[in-house]
Amino acid sequence: MMIQPFKALFFLTLILGSMLTLSSPSWFIMWLGLEINLMSFIPIILENNNQRSTEASLKYFVVQASGSTLILFSAVSLLLKNYPLSPPSFLQTSYILLLSLAAILKMGAAPLHFWFPGTAEGMSWLNCMTLMTWQKLAPMIFLSYMPLSSAVILSILLSSFFGSIGGLNQTLMRKIMAYSSINHMSWMLLSIHLSMKIWTSYFLIYSLISISFMLFMLKNKIFHLSNLFFKKTNYQKFNCSLLLLSLGGLPPLLGFFPKWMVINKATSFSMFLTTFIILFTLISIFFYIRMIFSSTMLNYMNKKQMTLVSPNNTTEILSILFSIIGTAVSMKIFFF
Repeated sequence: MMIQPFKALFFLTLILGSMLTLSSPSWFIMWLGLEINLMSFIPIILENNNQRSTEASLKYFVVQASGSTLILFSAVSLLLKNYPLSPPSFLQTSYILLLSLAAILKMGAAPLHFWFPGTAEGMSWLNCMTLMTWQKLAPMIFLSYMPLSSAVILSILLSSFFGSIGGLNQTLMRKIMAYSSINHMSWMLLSIHLSMKIWTSYFLIYSLISISFMLFMLKNKIFHLSNLFFKKTNYQKFNCSLLLLSLGGLPPLLGFFPKWMVINKATSFSMFLTTFIILFTLISIFFYIRMIFSSTMLNYMNKKQMTLVSPNNTTEILSILFSIIGTAVSMKIFFF
């Protein structure tokens, strides 16, 4: 499938905006990079030109513009007031708290996640891939420059809670992926304040698994949970099951090892925080397993559905390899 020239141009500026935020030491240039990223993503969302994509783009613009306003206000206030670095004053702490909340809002982490599932539902699978992976990169790097605050700790706890509980009663696949992304945000927010190496490993592995799963959904035109149950071969169900279990972090699949790295480092930081996010991650694994059980057992008595069909698509083969063989890469990152 050929990419349209205007879409390629906007994807290029999208990447450049994020790289500008990642590489700049200045608050203003970082804010400028976030704005370039925002204005590049809006036309990409509107490519379908229907009511759902228009609504999604409007939600995304309003939320991101609100976050950018908070960043600009807080950063300018910190620069103009010229607060001493030590000891931090009350107003300085308040402005840093606002900067943290703005980054949390822009990445769609709880408790400011209200816009994320609805916006993801109005997008295509390709745009969902961008929203749930690349679009989280710049706000997380922005947040890593600030000290660990109470707002970030609260966001870690609530992202784990809402990400797991919110996905239990969902039947729309893009909303399920949105709540899964919110749950993974708790792990990434914790890891980014523990070690940049661990966060980089977690983000890359999460992005790899999520993109593989969403490409599988796109190829098979799956948008609702019922689409996963019927007219699927055993091979497709096996592929989907592997990706879901890996996304949930079940050992020994690829998604388990970044969680293992975070747990190994976080137990010395806060045992309560680590135990909390592990318990609520088990709930997300529960609804992944429920989806797998329903999709594999619903048509068990239909013998035509039990024939094993060999793969005929490179994407499907790679998604299985990434889920299984990638464990060796994760173990190398962990031990070396």
